[in-house]
Amino acid sequence: MYKFIKIIFLATFFLSCQHARVRFEMRSPKECGKGSMLESDCLYAKASLISKVREGGTLSHKFKQHYYFWGIYPRKIELDLSDVCPAGIYELHRYATFADTFFEQLTLGIYSPRTTTLICY
Repeated sequence: MYKFIKIIFLATFFLSCQHARVRFEMRSPKECGKGSMLESDCLYAKASLISKVREGGTLSHKFKQHYYFWGIYPRKIELDLSDVCPAGIYELHRYATFADTFFEQLTLGIYSPRTTTLICY
């Protein structure tokens, strides 16, 4: 019986890959507004933002989200991220860390925490 419980625990622990990664389209920089004279200024501003993200010179925020009953409750979580990422959001990555999965297994799914990483332009 102990082997069966151990196999079930390990199977659910390692087979439950919970990952969500979303990349957002870039908002136009202020150089691309109606009053801009050159299109090259707009393209240069966009290219510099993208290179800044690739070099790792962007803001990254990590925070926990708390779910209950296998992620059923709360159904909807609304976040106002305009003050966190004023230039816009590049990527949102939601996943379960080792500790998140451990607590979910320990409580048999009643408490299901998730970690969210937010990368700004």
